[in-house]
Amino acid sequence: MVASATSAVMILYTSFTATTSFMVFGLLEEDYAIALFVVGLAATAVGQVVVNHLVKKYKRTSFIVLSIGAVVALSAVMMGGHSLYNFMFPNPDEEGGGGFCSVGE
Repeated sequence: MVASATSAVMILYTSFTATTSFMVFGLLEEDYAIALFVVGLAATAVGQVVVNHLVKKYKRTSFIVLSIGAVVALSAVMMGGHSLYNFMFPNPDEEGGGGFCSVGE
């Protein structure tokens, strides 16, 4: 329990810092921020209830580790796919969006 509480506090701190940075630089879109905050809050509540139920039912805390691992793995796959897509179909209007061959053009 102490490890999950420590992780939750660190995630809260990191999220707060990132949000503050986006606000300072004027990059935060308020309508998206509010919608994603509500979705994140609801998803966290549902996930907490489901994982607590599984831990109590099967008396195994490995569900916590597996759920964190699944989120990290899914994030890595999605980031890799997004990067591959951007490499294959570059957007020349974006900074650095022309691919390897666009340097110096």
